[in-house]
Amino acid sequence: MYTIQSVSNSRFPSLITTLNHWLRPNCRFNIADEYPTFLNINNSNQLFVAIENDQIVGHVGVLIKTHRLHSVVFSVGMIGSVVTHPDHQ
Repeated sequence: MYTIQSVSNSRFPSLITTLNHWLRPNCRFNIADEYPTFLNINNSNQLFVAIENDQIVGHVGVLIKTHRLHSVVFSVGMIGSVVTHPDHQ
């Protein structure tokens, strides 16, 4: 049975390790360094993980930013790092 939850501060380091492994298997740089605004502990309430047997098996992240174009202020939601472990696809 899966549970979906925002990533906790204690689970955040394992999320970054998991994303590096799944999305950057042959890279030497950290995905959190590539996307510092998105994949950081201050955005952890918008980083969602699927958990099964206390293991991360999926992830989706959201980043909401407020923008201004002339006199119009609006919010933009961005979705990224959507990934599911191959055994759970």
